[in-house]
Amino acid sequence: MVSFLLMMLILAMVARLVLTGVGGRGNPELEARHTAEIARLREEVDQLQSQVVRLSDEQSFLTRLLAERESPAGELPPPGAPPGDPNPETS
Repeated sequence: MVSFLLMMLILAMVARLVLTGVGGRGNPELEARHTAEIARLREEVDQLQSQVVRLSDEQSFLTRLLAERESPAGELPPPGAPPGDPNPETS
């Protein structure tokens, strides 16, 4: 998801370079509009990045809660252990 956001930012920057020319000899009014658009896109990318971080934190929290719920007495199962009854004598 984050790579998609970075690609959008890079695409916007490349579009600006193509429209104004590599040397920056474009129309000043057009360049000002593009600069404002780039600033707006950067803000949106920053907002999306913060949402991705928040969702990642929520996913980690819920995963931890589910792991605690499945293990007896709140103990976490060892990494790679299959879910279910950890005691082979009871199954």
